[in-house]
Amino acid sequence: MLRVDILRGEVNAQRASPTAARRPALDAAPNVSSPACAVPPVYLRDVFDKWVEPKARTADSIAACGRAVAHYEAQTGNPPLAALNRAAGLAFRTWLQQPERVAGAGQSRQPVV
Repeated sequence: MLRVDILRGEVNAQRASPTAARRPALDAAPNVSSPACAVPPVYLRDVFDKWVEPKARTADSIAACGRAVAHYEAQTGNPPLAALNRAAGLAFRTWLQQPERVAGAGQSRQPVV
């Protein structure tokens, strides 16, 4: 129980060390409203660009992943990565695998003779 109290910053005066009173509470959120602390949002396109750089990849591999990112951006509205969750990923996968999207993908449009 003491450990939970310490992690919450709720240590009473009898248990606390003299330096504990000078430490900030763990619950206190940092001031992120200042421009110096603001971090620009990261998008999937940023990750894709970094994925292409470090390693030699085939043109087909890059094109296929680029198409997947473009589909993702169009279908989801391109939210920042911090806003993504499992439900969003599953919804995109479901959309991507819909039968009307998959049927005929990669097949010739010409009739078989």
